Amino acid sequence: GPDGPVALSAQRGKVVLLYFGYTFCPDVCPTSLVLIAQALGALTPEERQQVRAFFVSVDPERDTPDVLRAYAPFFHPDIVGLTGSAQEIAAVARLYGARYMKQPARDGAPYAVDHSSYTYVISPDGTLAGRLPHASPASEIVAMIRARLQGK
Repeated sequence: GPDGPVALSAQRGKVVLLYFGYTFCPDVCPTSLVLIAQALGALTPEERQQVRAFFVSVDPERDTPDVLRAYAPFFHPDIVGLTGSAQEIAAVARLYGARYMKQPARDGAPYAVDHSSYTYVISPDGTLAGRLPHASPASEIVAMIRARLQGK
């Protein structure tokens, strides 16, 4: 993470939202992060204490800790941007089945990274509860969080 490594095992007891993306992403990532932010905003303060939201960069070359520290909280102060070595990111992505592939740069434009755009929801026991497809409304994210908090 921007402030040192974040072990997902250290988040036990919390519902964790994981989104894999990158800061240069033109529209998919911002859309998803806005919806996650809306979901966090809809939770009660008590619920929010039991939820963690992480934006995992699949573009460690450009998304330095400083870039992520500025980018993720722009959407919501509780969204934490994470990065690591290419190997670390690949290992986490593999755990959840997230896929991404750097595309060649064209015509001098910045390169893009194609990536799966699910929001992964992890239960307090550390298991994957489900994946929400891109553009799932905040109400669906909230419903999934609340079900996990109630152990359903």
